[in-house]
Amino acid sequence: YPGRGQLLTVSGFYKKMKDAIEFATNPEQPLEAAPLNAREATIKGVELEARIIIGTLFKTPQSGILNKITFYTNLALIKSSVVDKTVGDTSKVIDRPLQGQSPYVFNAGFNYQDDAKGWSVSLAGNRVGQRIFIVGNIKNLSIWENGRTVIDLQIAKLLLKKRLEIKINARDLFAQKLTFFEDNNDNKKYDKGDYIRWTRAYGRTFSVNFTYKF
Repeated sequence: YPGRGQLLTVSGFYKKMKDAIEFATNPEQPLEAAPLNAREATIKGVELEARIIIGTLFKTPQSGILNKITFYTNLALIKSSVVDKTVGDTSKVIDRPLQGQSPYVFNAGFNYQDDAKGWSVSLAGNRVGQRIFIVGNIKNLSIWENGRTVIDLQIAKLLLKKRLEIKINARDLFAQKLTFFEDNNDNKKYDKGDYIRWTRAYGRTFSVNFTYKF
């Protein structure tokens, strides 16, 4: 804890799951998917988190504008692997991550807070790495969900002796398309050689909220 309202943390984790549940295709019914059990799965990783008041980096006066701006970030790096059943009830490590598990999750943003003037501004970003959406089998490739970046902005102002609050929200400013694909070259990422199964479009959302306290 380097100072008021600030932190720097590093942590690690390890999980081992028996009969891990995954959403997978049925070899006999390739157009159907259902929850199925893998023998076991392991997940391990490290998480980094930081929250810093910008003014402390430049030793500005306590009343300076930089002391009203906070930067925060969180990054998790994750490695998962699956052990599945094979012929003869033996086991082997499958070279793929657990269904639904991304290799990284990243969050970051800035927050400006001026209590005296009643202003606050928040800019936040999030990105989740590519992950398996539906596990494949010997007949069908797995379907992957590509990563996408989401950016949100909120501006708030207090008026009428802090009884009235006006909030302007802008959600998903990038509005990136979500792509589901087959990893044809088996490099665990989306590129030109992969087959797109389907895509999902997202739109930007804007709203204005009024809150009055009696």
